[in-house]
This record gives sequence, structure tokens and C-alpha cells, in this order.
Amino acid sequence: MQGTIIEINREKDYCVVNNPDQAETYEASLGELKGDLNLVVGADCEIEVSKAPSFFAHGKAKLLSCQALEFKNTKVALTTEARLPEHEILQENSDYFIAAEGGSERECRAAITERAIACHANALLGLKLETVVRPGVKTVLYRYIARPAIIEGPQYHPEPGIGLDIPTKVARRNSPNEAMVRYIRVLLICFLFIAIPCVLSMTQGGMIPSPLMGQIITAGLLVMCMVLFMFISFKKKQSYILVNKHSHRRK
Repeated sequence: MQGTIIEINREKDYCVVNNPDQAETYEASLGELKGDLNLVVGADCEIEVSKAPSFFAHGKAKLLSCQALEFKNTKVALTTEARLPEHEILQENSDYFIAAEGGSERECRAAITERAIACHANALLGLKLETVVRPGVKTVLYRYIARPAIIEGPQYHPEPGIGLDIPTKVARRNSPNEAMVRYIRVLLICFLFIAIPCVLSMTQGGMIPSPLMGQIITAGLLVMCMVLFMFISFKKKQSYILVNKHSHRRK
């Protein structure tokens, strides 16, 4: 089975592998690949499944191979390092990051590259992949964060007379997908504050046949909202400008 490595623990000799297409996550033993240089978060890999995942636990597997994580792009340089070798940084803005989210590493990478081009950045430095995994939720949210810059060198060249254009007025301090989760949770709580008194009033007014029926309806509403509250998630593909909290704190 193919998947993407989202977490590595070399001390305990395992990595966590996600298959975005099937929304399944496995804990795979590293075996002989423990020291493989290609073993990094975000790399594609192949695993041999020994136990299917359950609702509350990852599946079990063995890591068979992993591919080198390559950021080949002719328009935008993507690197996990602070600078690209043999290239000079002409312009950068350390107060803001470019971030992108999606349901897979490739989807996320495509989104952050598109936003970099829109901001006239030909380099994304310090590229970092994060994943958000919620207990009991099968889907994984992938997030790339990087520092936009304009560089000059043998491979990448700036557009003549055009500098960085970062729309700082629409910069965010949080993830839009996670903000939507919090928004839905607030709506669920507000719904309960309205629905439960209505059910109690209808029971007392005789519109609901018996107090037992009213209690069943109330319990059903509570269980439904609790399940939605715990397991709701979003993984919409989108890119955005993220405020560098550390930079603004220093100011």
C-alpha cells in the first residue's frame, strides 16, 4: 500500500503513515530503513499491512520503501533550509509566512506554490510540513508553512522591477480549517442552548406525549451534538497569509 509519512519516531523504531485516498492511518515499523536518508516527514512510501486500522487505533504495518522528497518546480524554489545554495536573497518579509492546507501532501504543496506565484515570490524558504490528526477522525489535515522571498542565482531569477506583494491586510493568525471546526462547535453549543429549553417547554405544554419521550429527545440531541463536536473536521484545499507571531511579539 502507498502512503505518506506524517510522523517519525526513530527511538521507538516506527513511523506513522497516512493514506489520504482511503483515509487510513498506520503505524509502521522502520526495520532496516531506520537510517534511510529518504525517511522524512512528507515522503511517499510503501508499506505492508499486517492489521487494519480500527475506529480508535492506527493499523499496523511494516515500512518497505520510501522515496526521496523532491521539490522540483521551475518557477518557485522550495527548500526546508533557510536559504538556497548558490542563490542570494534579494527580498524577504520575516513578519509573514505563506501557508497552505489540504487533504494530501501534493495538494498542499500545489496550493502553497500557487500562492507564492501570486505574491511574486520565487522562493519558499524554511518549508515545514505539519499534520493535524484528531482522535477518532480518519482524515488528516496537511499544512505547509514557508517564508516567502525573492532570490537570484543560477537557477532562479526575479521578475524585473517586481517585488514581493504580500496582502498583509488579509493575514491570519490561525488555520482557516481549524477555525471552521471551532465555529461549528460554537454553533452546536448555541443550538443546544436553544433546542433543550424548547423540548422541555413542549413536554410541559403537552406537545410531546410524555416526559420520557422528552428525555429521549433531549438525550438524542446531546449525543448527536457530542459526536459532531468530537469528530467534525475539515481539509479544504486553500492557501493564506499567516502572521509570524514571534516576529510581531518582538515588536
